[in-house]
Amino acid sequence: MTLFDEIGGFETLKRINKAFYDKVYAHPWLGQYFKLLPREQIEKQQADFIAQAIGGPDNYRGKAVISAHLHIFITEELFQIRESLLQAAFQETGAPAALIEKWNKIDQAFKPALISRSVAECSPRFPGDGILSFSAPEKTSAIK
Repeated sequence: MTLFDEIGGFETLKRINKAFYDKVYAHPWLGQYFKLLPREQIEKQQADFIAQAIGGPDNYRGKAVISAHLHIFITEELFQIRESLLQAAFQETGAPAALIEKWNKIDQAFKPALISRSVAECSPRFPGDGILSFSAPEKTSAIK
């Protein structure tokens, strides 16, 4: 039996991804990177990717992780925000510990290739295409 089978297959992955992308799309900074992406497609690709990595069906048809993100300026801070939202989704959905451990290992394995120190390290997907880079929203003071 694979980890995919042990955790309840796609139903578990779909539940986690829904909780995660609820947070991602609502986040004032991270959400900017996703606003033009069809949420249903992103959730399905993520479920297919993780499923394949944990012994499930080989359904992932998206780009390789690194090449899919070359056009995105991902800072350490942005990566950490994503990670905190994912951990919150795990907690919220009661994700199995073995899945959390494996998923976190996968994320950490890709991290060095995804993080950039400057926009100059990024590459457009297509000629004439831009780099996705958004500034963090300004923090507003609670004192007026």
